[in-house]
Amino acid sequence: ESSKIQLTSGDEAQIRQLGSSKMSETPAPILEVGKTYLLFLGELSLEGDALWVTGGDAGIFVPEGEAYVQVVDSDDSFPTKVAAGDLK
Repeated sequence: ESSKIQLTSGDEAQIRQLGSSKMSETPAPILEVGKTYLLFLGELSLEGDALWVTGGDAGIFVPEGEAYVQVVDSDDSFPTKVAAGDLK
């Protein structure tokens, strides 16, 4: 059974990522403070309240007009673009 995690603007959450800002190359883009993202997240059972980005980088989207676009080309099954109106 899956649960839905809902965060809204202004909510805070601990997000685990692949890599760190100290690395010269990272396996996935590092999220930037103050930037807007649409994230598809999963819960980490071993890390308490921490969340992880689904698919490493496949679950990271940025706003582009009336939609959100994936930050990287991914071989994952995620769509590369999500219309803001389609989000529930």
